[in-house]
Amino acid sequence: MQYAKAVITAVENTLTSSPCCACIFSAAMADEKGSTPERTALKRALKARGVEVLRWADSAEPGIKALAFPPGWRDPASKPLGPAVLLAFDSLRK
Repeated sequence: MQYAKAVITAVENTLTSSPCCACIFSAAMADEKGSTPERTALKRALKARGVEVLRWADSAEPGIKALAFPPGWRDPASKPLGPAVLLAFDSLRK
């Protein structure tokens, strides 16, 4: 019983103390190319793991439904999509 309570507490603490990724990766403070320090750091970290960032989008394009993963990172108060990143996993297939 104590273990179950500890697990639930850890999950609850993680959810309540985690930053809102929709805010962190937003283009609100981006330069004219759409780059932010956070996006650059994520790109570098993903590249080190064989994943390429193809492009960022800050609003939904017609006919495209992006996967929000993990769903808890999406800001429910914001628009339905934003920001989103298109990733390429081609290097992982080798």
